Amino acid sequence: GIRVVAVNDDPMIRKPNTVLQYPQGARCFINYHRFIETSLIGINPECLKSNNTRIPPGDDGFGQELFFSDIDLEDRPRTFLTETGLNAPLEPQLTLIVTIGTDKSLHENAGEVTIVHTKHDTYMSFESFRNSDGLQTIAMQGTLTEVNELMRIIRFDTHPDYNGYLPVRVTVNDNGNFGECSGAHVCGQNTPCADHTTAEAHAAPRQGVLNTAIDLSIGG
Repeated sequence: GIRVVAVNDDPMIRKPNTVLQYPQGARCFINYHRFIETSLIGINPECLKSNNTRIPPGDDGFGQELFFSDIDLEDRPRTFLTETGLNAPLEPQLTLIVTIGTDKSLHENAGEVTIVHTKHDTYMSFESFRNSDGLQTIAMQGTLTEVNELMRIIRFDTHPDYNGYLPVRVTVNDNGNFGECSGAHVCGQNTPCADHTTAEAHAAPRQGVLNTAIDLSIGG
């Protein structure tokens, strides 16, 4: 008989379907060196008392954070015990890239995503940079659970000189993590599926990628 084995499905995202309204110039991160105005990590304490820079903003945003899922991605703990008893990190399951704007001439300094704090005992990685188009970008990697938990605490800082419409691009990559053919069972015609890249009956391995956008409006 013929057996169909799913190789990979793209990640999915739950996101707001409305335009998100942000005040002009509302910032959580100010500067690492301006301790009089911020905490020692450069975060404005007054910002953390308000919800108007959350994603989405406002008190009614709780429970509506960006949420990622993947039907064939097994969300494992970030560490596992090796044969020698060591606690070793797993490879990250998701890569999330958030880019502010689409046009450098319009959106170069419109705003940025700020991570106000992180959890202890996590192997997540973060990088904030300007991409090849000159747009403010943040990239993060972690397990599905870690990325979703981070969505509850990130903030969007708006520049005091920018107002108007602002598109935010979101890209999610499952890093080639697949679901059914994980090596835990037999695939195909009595063939152990320890390495899905060498199983002849399978399609070529691929990365699941989702590209979407979130609409923001800054100022009045």
